[in-house]
Amino acid sequence: MGGESVNFLDLCIRLSPQGFSYSIFRKPTNTDLYIDSSSYCHPRHKEAPYCSMVHRLTSIPLGEGAFKEELGKIKTLAQRNGVHLDIDGMVRRKLTAKSLSQLTSLCKPEKSSDRKKWIRLLYLGRFTTGLNRMLKGYKLRAGYYKVRILGSILPTSKDPIPLLGKSGVYRLSCPNCSALYIGETSRAFSIRFNEHETSYRKGKRDSSFAEHLLDSNHLFNSDLCQPIHIEGNYRRRRALEDLEIYRHKEQYGSSVTNRSMNVV
Repeated sequence: MGGESVNFLDLCIRLSPQGFSYSIFRKPTNTDLYIDSSSYCHPRHKEAPYCSMVHRLTSIPLGEGAFKEELGKIKTLAQRNGVHLDIDGMVRRKLTAKSLSQLTSLCKPEKSSDRKKWIRLLYLGRFTTGLNRMLKGYKLRAGYYKVRILGSILPTSKDPIPLLGKSGVYRLSCPNCSALYIGETSRAFSIRFNEHETSYRKGKRDSSFAEHLLDSNHLFNSDLCQPIHIEGNYRRRRALEDLEIYRHKEQYGSSVTNRSMNVV
């Protein structure tokens, strides 16, 4: 279907009588724009794209023509974005290190099992650089972030998700007594509320709240279905659910008949 060549991720793979040949593939929509040299961010962030491209260049078995073409492309990208790097030196060091690792028969030293401790720092130029040197004495590594990013300036193009379209912890209140149900859901609140109401309307007992309404001959009021916390993480939702149940018990001294049903 692809003929003599196929594009896979960032590779163009060609089939010839001599075997496979490789080159770097970029989408036609690629803008070749990276962090500009005038951007107020850490120099490592500006250099990162070119380090990644050099690593790819020296790791893939490119032909001589494709190698030279990609090397020239990396230099052009760095120049276009105003980043001054010795691309030839970076490639030379990479190839040298790769050759030496293939020549030696010694085992590579085992990596330390100690996890690196990172600390998030706001990038403030020389002040942050000096602070980073101090943190190294405490075996801490700094990860930098900018004061403002483009996403905080430009308005989002996406429509906001309505409250009932989100997930989290919710509360159902009985309109005829002080019974209260606290639960959590990974789906939209509106879907979960509708399930409780459907169980009540059809006389099912697969919902603790619907079971209470049916046993007590009480009514279901959708206006008393309220989201309490917006949370997408499962463990945090369960923790918030337990917290709300505990708060209700402490405030009203009620007993919990099951995980989520509180009857005052």
